[in-house]
Amino acid sequence: MCQTGLHGKIIARTGENRWYSISNLYSILSNCLGVIIQSHISPLIMVTNSAFSTEAIQMNMEQQLYDSKYRASMGSIKSLVKNILFSIFALFLGKLADIIGVIYAIIILQLLKFIPIIIYNDILNNMKLIKVLKD
Repeated sequence: MCQTGLHGKIIARTGENRWYSISNLYSILSNCLGVIIQSHISPLIMVTNSAFSTEAIQMNMEQQLYDSKYRASMGSIKSLVKNILFSIFALFLGKLADIIGVIYAIIILQLLKFIPIIIYNDILNNMKLIKVLKD
């Protein structure tokens, strides 16, 4: 577990699994609230989710999942696939926004963010189980 800096200490105290869930749920709620409120404070509400970064957890997970020999290659492949999927998804989201409106499209996007939460929680739980079995 990454324990450098303030985020590392908070993650160490709350646990990776819980921090990842809390951070992403807060992101979903703040983004939906910012879109629904539609006022001059909406951007401020939506920006607050950057305080709850999950980057350290994702980097730590990659360090554990990939052998050091393949880590750079896997990072490049992951980045490539991520960018391709993002560009394809952006086209569909833009078309959806044209059909149903920007606000509803953003809310649907936020609801889709539950999928990675479930996947990462499963991965983190499996990593915890493997660590317990090894010990």
